[in-house]
Amino acid sequence: MKALPLTRSQIQSLIESPGIKFVCPSFVLLCRLSPEQRVSILVGKKLGKAVVRNRIRRRLRESFRLTNGFPPGEYALMGRSLSLTVPFETLLEQMGDASRTLNRMKA
Repeated sequence: MKALPLTRSQIQSLIESPGIKFVCPSFVLLCRLSPEQRVSILVGKKLGKAVVRNRIRRRLRESFRLTNGFPPGEYALMGRSLSLTVPFETLLEQMGDASRTLNRMKA
């Protein structure tokens, strides 16, 4: 199932009052549990030019997609500079840690 993107107002409200915040060296995951799966990936201009930002987005999107077990909700993934240079396996491990933490908090 493909996740839908968040609208600007949903992203803004998620940043202002996230339900759950998971911080790791490669990304920050803001989450609010809801019945529908919605994901947006945010990468600031400070991280580099468009090519670099798009590469970070692609790596985060693929790691989120490959990590099973995220409960339905609204997610905002905020990329950090390390998400470009860290090995993809490490990125998958960090995403798995986020998924396990969210599942523990949900239960």
